[in-house]
Amino acid sequence: MISVLLASCTSDKLQIAEAKKCASDYLDAIKQKDFTKASGFYTSETNEHPESKLDEMKKLDEVFGAIKTIELIDSTEVSGEESNIQLTYKIMHEKLESKEKFLIVKEEGNYKIMEHQVRSGIE
Repeated sequence: MISVLLASCTSDKLQIAEAKKCASDYLDAIKQKDFTKASGFYTSETNEHPESKLDEMKKLDEVFGAIKTIELIDSTEVSGEESNIQLTYKIMHEKLESKEKFLIVKEEGNYKIMEHQVRSGIE
């Protein structure tokens, strides 16, 4: 009985490789300027107003310019009631560089972006 309980707990654990794939696929969609596809990587709560999210992504692309390079600089697993994986990237764009933090969760079996923070410059 204990082994069954342990197996069910470990199967719910978030996988960092899957979280990285979610963020990578999102950034690839942004690179291709496919903002509709990119919006699909957000949780339903985060993407509650899709037109607003599309406008935000387009504005960021306009201000920062096209993505040139992407470097993962930190990853953290947070366990508990609201398990998530936090990924931080240094991204070089045509016009500016950014530090972008993604909070990745599992929603209905899929890895999704719950929060995305963008800061210009690198601290």
